[in-house]
Amino acid sequence: MDSQTPQHYTRNMIGLVTDYVAFTIAVSFVDQSTVVPSFVSHLTTSAPLIGLVSTLQSGGWLLPQLFAANYVGHRPRKKPYIIWPSLVGRPMMLVLALAALFLAEKMPTATLLVFYLGYALLWVCDGLASVPWFDVLAKVFPGRRRGRYLAMSQVLGGLLAVGAGALVQRVLDPQAGMAFPKSYALLFGLAGAFFTVSILGVGLIVEPVESVQAQRSSWRQYTAQLARSLRADRRFALAIVLRLLAGFGGMGTPFFILYGTGQLGLGAGIVGSCLTAQVIGRIVGGLLLGVWLAKLGHRSVILGAISLTAMAPALALLLGGPSWFGQETLRLLYPAIFFFIGISANTLMWSFTNYVLDIAPPEERPTYVGLTNTIGGLLIVAPVLGGALLQATSYPVLFAAALSVYIVTLLLALRLPPVRASSTAGP
Repeated sequence: MDSQTPQHYTRNMIGLVTDYVAFTIAVSFVDQSTVVPSFVSHLTTSAPLIGLVSTLQSGGWLLPQLFAANYVGHRPRKKPYIIWPSLVGRPMMLVLALAALFLAEKMPTATLLVFYLGYALLWVCDGLASVPWFDVLAKVFPGRRRGRYLAMSQVLGGLLAVGAGALVQRVLDPQAGMAFPKSYALLFGLAGAFFTVSILGVGLIVEPVESVQAQRSSWRQYTAQLARSLRADRRFALAIVLRLLAGFGGMGTPFFILYGTGQLGLGAGIVGSCLTAQVIGRIVGGLLLGVWLAKLGHRSVILGAISLTAMAPALALLLGGPSWFGQETLRLLYPAIFFFIGISANTLMWSFTNYVLDIAPPEERPTYVGLTNTIGGLLIVAPVLGGALLQATSYPVLFAAALSVYIVTLLLALRLPPVRASSTAGP
């Protein structure tokens, strides 16, 4: 592999931090657990359709990655395959801002359809870009240095996203903010602008070159290779199973905000506070990820991430107990659920991703990442199942089911072989 000069290392740090931070801010404006479900609930009262928000994001991001892995795996430079899909998908929120502004009041059903199509395209394109992005990340920041990069990016992005959360709270406050749909159009437009800025960060990267296979495998060869990888590497297979289980535990995530604003009567004004708490959780999660990865290794990160993620449904069950808390106390405590969602966002996926990146042979890294995330595409049904379970039962039953899945995942994760992050640091 080409060695990085100190100048290239600094430039790569600036580029990847810019990409990550701008992307984080953009996502704060269109958060899938607060802002987007709230927007969709103005267009439909169907719980499964509201749950479809998470399905489109996770499915759109996860499912294309196996195809992307075979397409880019044999290419010595992956950076162009990050940029082109990003140019198509990331500005899409600007289009959706216009749709919300001009269509939402007059044509809610058409707006919902346009939103779902544009939102899906955003995440499909980001899924296609993510396989080469992870490969570039692993080449530029090996092992423990990757943990430091992630901690820096997540903390900086989280701090700036606190401002985004405050703005969301102001915009969506029914007394002080804008009326629907102008409020959501503004948030979508801001998201589109920051998504576009993130592409500029990718453009700064100087990509090292690693040896790769000479040519692209046929799909028959590729599927045979996938099966061999799963059979030969039990660590890899168990990591995939655990990630699937942890993802199904997220079946209740889109409904926490609706439970608070509707069932518990806290109102739409709580959305901004919940988003701010989630951003603070992301900051804490970023710090924890960097420390855990450097000091304790991947297995401890995974166990800790699952445990903290399980706190969200556990708190929802506690706070929704029969008249245990008054409205003002609930208003103060309910954002704590989103604090743990924020910790999860910056630890749960990354804990499995870093584990896979460090157990994968370099020439098979795109395949390992693509297979992990594409199999994770099975999770697209989790929020829809959550919505169906909610319609058939109640919020407490849904949250209890989610908590049970996390507990099972944690117990199985105890069997995961420990793998410490590489100490290879580069320049």
